[in-house]
Amino acid sequence: MKEVIKKYIPNIISESKLSEAELEDAFIKYRTRLDSLVQIQNSPDKPHCLFDWVLLAKRGDEKAISFLMYLESEVFELLERTEQKFHNQIRGTIKKIVSSIDTNVEIPNNPKYLNFIGEIVGLNHIIYSAGERFKLKAIEQKMPNPKRADFVFYDKELDDEIYVDFVSIHNIDTKKLSNDDDLISFLEGRFNRKLESKTPNLDENFHRIKLKDGKEVNFAILPLIWTEICDLIPFKSAFKKIDNKYANVFSCLSLLPQLFDDGTITYNICRVSDILDCWKEQINT
Repeated sequence: MKEVIKKYIPNIISESKLSEAELEDAFIKYRTRLDSLVQIQNSPDKPHCLFDWVLLAKRGDEKAISFLMYLESEVFELLERTEQKFHNQIRGTIKKIVSSIDTNVEIPNNPKYLNFIGEIVGLNHIIYSAGERFKLKAIEQKMPNPKRADFVFYDKELDDEIYVDFVSIHNIDTKKLSNDDDLISFLEGRFNRKLESKTPNLDENFHRIKLKDGKEVNFAILPLIWTEICDLIPFKSAFKKIDNKYANVFSCLSLLPQLFDDGTITYNICRVSDILDCWKEQINT
């Protein structure tokens, strides 16, 4: 596995700033998990941590190889696009991606490592897609209540600050959803839960919150969807409806795996509504 790591994700490991002892502890933890899975004759139906992707890549899985290469490039690009003063905090997130291994094999999913990946790719997406509009001002910014916002940006277009918190939504069970309204209701419930958990005891004015000095700033959430994209195709119009519906919620994002004629796969982060358009086109070709 170490050879695969050196080949596909050397920057992720080096930028995580894990010591040799910490990295070895992570390997031991992962081997313990694998041994436990063998004992109960169980095999996870999806990667549970970064090392699961590495193991799949070692076996020649093209999807896993592409995912690791994508994540490696996202880490490199984010560090290139951000100021030096933010790098230690970004490296802290990278470290969590590498070391987030749940040894409890009874738990079918480990959303933690995906949440941390979401922070990297989501931040990179905002900085890249916004061009010169958004300037990163802070990471893990304390608020008066005293919660923290994942990121603070200066919005040059509005000459205003915006506090942004990410919300990862995992494994949407579409079998329990009958129509677009069901999905929208489910998502709105998750949006409201996140907003309410982050803004208690704050004077709120629509989508703005008041800081200790009396200054009002925008507060918004960015939803990251972690579920099988093909399951969401019947709800394409629902995602289009909510893209610009809320002043305090960005469009839902997810990762798009694209399969090319030569068999190669690439990943990109996009709006879910755009992904569903692309996905449907792939299926129909």
